[in-house]
Amino acid sequence: MKNRLMRTFFAAWGLCLLLAACQGTEQPPASSAPAVVPSSSEASLPQTPAEPAPDVTSAPSSWPGSVSSLPSNFDEVWAENPIEAALQEELDSANNFDDITWAYIHATERWARLIPIAFEDCLSLLSPEDQEAFQADQEKWKADLDEKLQYLEDNLDKMVEGNEAAAREACELYEERAYSLCKRKFCADGVMPSFEEAMEEPEAAG
Repeated sequence: MKNRLMRTFFAAWGLCLLLAACQGTEQPPASSAPAVVPSSSEASLPQTPAEPAPDVTSAPSSWPGSVSSLPSNFDEVWAENPIEAALQEELDSANNFDDITWAYIHATERWARLIPIAFEDCLSLLSPEDQEAFQADQEKWKADLDEKLQYLEDNLDKMVEGNEAAAREACELYEERAYSLCKRKFCADGVMPSFEEAMEEPEAAG
């Protein structure tokens, strides 16, 4: 029963979140997500190297600003982002594993909404030639994300804390990409993408 519920979770949410991040499509409201019953995890994503933080010294030639003038306080600004703050607030008030799972699901929804916003912001700063390379990089991330989400689903039978662990790891996948895109944008012009748009909950259909 636990694994069947988790597979429903991935079918209903993994695909919707992937589409939201890749195409900017709207996700279903959290209230319509399938119920999940958390436990504990022994299976986890393959230990592949994490995506390194973008090196501004190797940024495309059309990025605005010189290396010496680029902001150096990105991590300080990032630490104050409202998505992470909202996640921490939900985790602090969680009373059980189910609450923790939902906290990560809600954060994943917000990261998924932020990614296309940040991507378009970055794209607008590039020359046509660099835009093509940047779009190819995004396509590669989409493919990698799809494989990693599929890995989580395929390994549900090995999970003990299935729901909580899967929700947390999926959330981290989206957060890592958001971090990368936001850093590129901030290091280019000193301005973060619009977190306010990502924090807005989509209206329920119908």
